[in-house]
Amino acid sequence: MQAAGLNKWCSVEGTLFVFENKSGQEIFFQEINGLGLFMEIEQEQGQTIDDLINLAKGLSIKLGSDFQVKKVEKLMSRK
Repeated sequence: MQAAGLNKWCSVEGTLFVFENKSGQEIFFQEINGLGLFMEIEQEQGQTIDDLINLAKGLSIKLGSDFQVKKVEKLMSRK
């Protein structure tokens, strides 16, 4: 990555689980060490942020209220 001009400033450890819903859209669950469980939904062409939020709310999973969480920033603020 250094050859591409990128410098690592943070390392995030955890486990990634990838699922697909009935329409084939990918949904990721990340268990991040020290932070908890996060969900990401791969945005498909034409979908808005509100569409993604509604999809997440329809999964019958207890969700937090912040749908724009920056995991690395949260992790760095705890150090």
